[in-house]
Amino acid sequence: MFSRTNDQESAKLSTGALFRTLKAENAYLRALLEMSDAAVATFDPHAILHSITRKIALVTRARRCSIVEVSPRTREATVVASSEDPEVRNLKIDLRKYPELRRVMKTREVLYVPDIDRNPLFKPVRPLIRHLGLSSMLLIPIFMRRNLLGVLFLRTAKSRGRFDADELRFCRMAANIASQSLSHTGVYRTLERKTHTLERLAITDGLTGVYNHRYLYTRLDEEFARAARYQSPLSLMMVDLDDFKRVNDTFGHRRGDEVLKEVAATIRRAVRRSDIVTRYGGEEFVILLPQTPLSGAFQEAERIREAVARRRFRGLGQPITVSLGLAAYPENQPRRGDDLLKLADQAMYQAKAKGKNRVIVASDMAAKPRRGTRKT
Repeated sequence: MFSRTNDQESAKLSTGALFRTLKAENAYLRALLEMSDAAVATFDPHAILHSITRKIALVTRARRCSIVEVSPRTREATVVASSEDPEVRNLKIDLRKYPELRRVMKTREVLYVPDIDRNPLFKPVRPLIRHLGLSSMLLIPIFMRRNLLGVLFLRTAKSRGRFDADELRFCRMAANIASQSLSHTGVYRTLERKTHTLERLAITDGLTGVYNHRYLYTRLDEEFARAARYQSPLSLMMVDLDDFKRVNDTFGHRRGDEVLKEVAATIRRAVRRSDIVTRYGGEEFVILLPQTPLSGAFQEAERIREAVARRRFRGLGQPITVSLGLAAYPENQPRRGDDLLKLADQAMYQAKAKGKNRVIVASDMAAKPRRGTRKT
C-alpha cells in the first residue's frame, strides 16, 4: 500500500512537471509566432525589433531586453531597440562600460553570466552597475550570413534569478528572427535621413534657409489652436526691409538676394530657439513666437530692429533697416490665426507710414488695413 501510494504521488508529480513543461513550451512557441508575424507586419525594422525585445522580456521575465547593433571593425555599438522604451532607436553607447559586449564581439559566441557579482569580467565596472541590482546576463550574437550584426542582450534582477536552458534556446531562436530586421536598420536609417531631408526642403525657403510661407500657415493654425485651448500667449511679428527696391535697382537682384540672406541670418541669431522664423514673400519675414505675450514680443522686435540696423552690408554704403508690426493673442482679440497675420501686416504698414525703422503694435480687430502698395 505504501509503495502504491508513492507510485501515485510520483505519477502526479511527473504529470505536473510535464504539464508545466508543455505550458512553457507553448508560451515560447506562441511568442516566436508573434515575433514572426510582427516581422512581416511593418517595414520599420525598429518597430519590429522593439516588438521582439518586449516579447522576450515578457516571456523570460527579464528586467531589460535590448538589441545592440555592433560594428567589430569600428568598435562601435548602438542600442536600436529596448523593451523598456519604444523611442530608443539609435542610442550610442560607450563600449568601455560594457565588457560583456566586448567579449561577445571578440568571441562571437553566446555569453551567459549566471552571477554578475562573482564574475571577474565585471570587476572594472562593478561600481557603475552595483545600484542596478542585477543578478545574471545573457548575450546572444546575431548573425547574417556569418557577419556579426548585433547582440541580443538580456539582464535579470536578483529577484528573478538565473536563465534556464529552455530560455536560452528560446532566445537563440528569437535572435534568428531579429537578424533580418537588424540587417535592414542601416538602410532604413539612410531612408529616414533622405526622407527628413526632403521634408525639410519642402518647408524651407531655398534662398534664405528659414521656413517658407507654407510651413508658416501650418504652424500658425497649430499654435493658435493651442493658445486658444490653454489660454496661453501667442505673438506674431511681421518684418519688412525698408527701401529694398532701391537695393535691387542700384546693386542688382543678385546682391539683393545676398542682402536677404544676411538679414535672415541676423534675425535667426536675434530670436529664441523656440521662435519660428519664416520668409513670407519678397523681402518680408514673419516670426511666430509661441508662449510669448505682447510685451516680450515687443522687446524681441526691438532687438531684431537694432541688430539689422547695426549690421554693415558690404558694398551698399548705407545701412539696411526694417519696419516691424506686432500682433498678439489674447491682447488683440484675434479669432483665428489669420487675424494675427492681418493685424501684424497692418501694424507693419503703419510703421512704414510713420517713418520706417520702427516697431508698431497692432490695434484692435475693428481697425481695417489700409489699401495700397506698401513696398518701398
